[in-house]
Formats: sequence, C-alpha cells, structure tokens
Amino acid sequence: TQESLYKHEVSPLVDAFVEGFNATLFAYGQTGSGKTFTMGTSVPDISSPAKRIGMIPRAIHQIFNMIQSLRDKDQQSPLDSPTSSYTVKVSFLELHNEEWVDLLKEPSLAHASRISIREDKEGRISIHGATNVVVASPEAALALLAKGSKIRSTAATGMNETSSRSHAIFSLTLITTQVTNQQQQWSRSLQKQAGTGNTTIGLTISSKFHFVDLAGSERLKRTQNTGDRKAEGISINQGLLVLGRVINCLTDSKNTCADAVVPYRDSKLTRFLQDSLGGNSKTVMLACVSALETDLPETINTLRYASRARGIQ
Repeated sequence: TQESLYKHEVSPLVDAFVEGFNATLFAYGQTGSGKTFTMGTSVPDISSPAKRIGMIPRAIHQIFNMIQSLRDKDQQSPLDSPTSSYTVKVSFLELHNEEWVDLLKEPSLAHASRISIREDKEGRISIHGATNVVVASPEAALALLAKGSKIRSTAATGMNETSSRSHAIFSLTLITTQVTNQQQQWSRSLQKQAGTGNTTIGLTISSKFHFVDLAGSERLKRTQNTGDRKAEGISINQGLLVLGRVINCLTDSKNTCADAVVPYRDSKLTRFLQDSLGGNSKTVMLACVSALETDLPETINTLRYASRARGIQ
C-alpha cells in the first residue's frame, strides 16, 4: 500500500532531511506503471481516500509536523539554550525535450525560463534561475504542487491516456538556523543599529529533498506515437538510456569506468541527479511495474535497472 511504502522507505528519508542531510526519491518504470500515482505529482485531490495519497503529500505533512515539534521543544528549553528557526522553500521543474520548464511560473512564461545547472567548488550541484517560493504550511506547499501539476506536459499515447511527457522534479529546501540566546541579543542589537529586522547570526544548515517523477520508458511500436509525441518519446528514452549508463558505470565491479569520466553531462537529467547518484545524498529508487503479462519484458528490464541501482555505494 501507499502507506506501507511511505512508512518503510520514504519516512526515514524525511527524518534525515530534517536532520540536515540531502535526500532524493525517484520513481522509474515503463509508461503507465503508476509512477505519478505513487509519487503524488498528479493534481492532488483532497477528497481522495488517505490510502491513495502519494509520497510527496505525505512527506510534506511529515516535514511540517516535525518542524512544529522542534519549535515546541525549543519553547520549552531553558532561555540560555540554543534555538532554531526553520525556512522551507519549494521549486517545481520539468525536463521536457531536454529543456527546463519552471512549473511555478505562469504558463506563458514557464518555457521561457533561463534555468541552468551549476557545480560549485566543492562539487555540489545546484539549479540556478528556478523559482523558489517560501512556504509556511503544508497547505501552501500542496497548492504549489497542484499549480505545477496542472501545466505539466501530458498527452495520450497508445499505452497511457494521460502519459507524462517529461521528467518532473519537485524540490524542498530546508534552511535551519541555530542561534544561542547571546547571539540573538547580538543580532537584535545589530538590527537596531542598521535599522533592519532580518539580520540573522548563527549556524545555518541547508538540506534539499528532490522528488523525481521520471517519464516512463517507451517502445514506439507499442505507443504508436507520431509527430511531437514520437519526438518526446525519443527524448525520454535517450535521457533514461544515459541514466542507465551512469548507473552501470557507478556499479561496474570490473572498474572499466575507473579511468573514464562518469557520463553525467551527457544528459540534463543525469547532470541534475549527479549528487543523488554519486554524491552524499540519501537516495531511494521506486521501481514501478505493470501487472499485465504483455508488459513482462519491460517489467524485467525495470527490475534489472533497479538491481543495478541498488549496487551504488
């Protein structure tokens, strides 16, 4: 069930995220295998039974519940004990035909976004140019999820009436600032002198949680796609092929890639997932499969894919 999957696989990632670790959850599988349903990146329906709620809405509620518990704990601590402030930011992107689309912008501006992937001196990957919205409640975060989901690229194919035509990446950033009572007094003094009210002094920890709903792998003979749908399918398969090569390289026991560069840069998808696959992120991959006998070859490929990914250290 969704609840059992979340409890055993995703909830520990949320715990690590609130503690300051980077986390990634991504779903892989053929088109129509239930990735979007499992992740919860479709337009949220508040009337849906609790057992049908996806991973993202569940994680959002757990994150804000944990933050509220930490705030309550701070209020009960002695005055000289360190306290923390928490800021949550949301971004929502899709990778459509190898072009970034900002799903939190107005539809007319979403495709015109100048989004780029950059690597800092310490090798950390970051997205520049994407809209980041500060949210103070789970309802605000879910509203942004719904807003982006409505303009995500979908279309009917021979295998799926509402097939996702892009990779969707819903990201949460948690900024935790820890300050002591003495630092708070110093900060207020600086604010008074500067005439501002937003000076913050203390240890700052930033952690990110990426929820990646990958577009499904497709066989053109089965989807019967033509025109734009065919071009989208080819782009999707190319990105997933590069992801497979990266995973194979990272898990190659014969070390044939030891003297070669892992091909992260061959695709914007793998470039974005570089930290999640080869960095210090805590990552879980959900392998989604179909129950149909006709989908058996794709089911076997998905399980092989997941088996290789499991070997990444």
